[in-house]
Amino acid sequence: MNVFDLQRSIEFYDKALGLKEVRRKEASDGSFVLVYLGDGETGFTLEL
Repeated sequence: MNVFDLQRSIEFYDKALGLKEVRRKEASDGSFVLVYLGDGETGFTLEL
C-alpha cells in the first residue's frame, strides 16, 4: 500500500491494530522503502 507519511502510518497501525514492524526493505537507489507490519502471532503481514 502506498502511503504519504510512512512513520505516521506505522504509528496508526500500531495503535489501531497492534501491528508492529517486522521487516524493512530499502531500494539501493533510495527510490522506495517497504515496511512489513505483523501481529507477532500469525504469518499475516501488511505491506506499506
